[in-house]
Amino acid sequence: MNADAFLLYGAHAVEAEPVRLRAGALSADFVNGNLRTIRHVGIERRRLVMTPSAITQIG
Repeated sequence: MNADAFLLYGAHAVEAEPVRLRAGALSADFVNGNLRTIRHVGIERRRLVMTPSAITQIG
């Protein structure tokens, strides 16, 4: 990893590439098994930050 990536992410570990699933005009990006974004016609409509495990830990 170079210094630019550290400055961008703030950590030495870089996030994995998303897996994109498409169904017609809709697409969804999954990162490490968690839903990250929902797109319609290529425009990001929702960005999801919390994972299901994080929600259950809030308590």
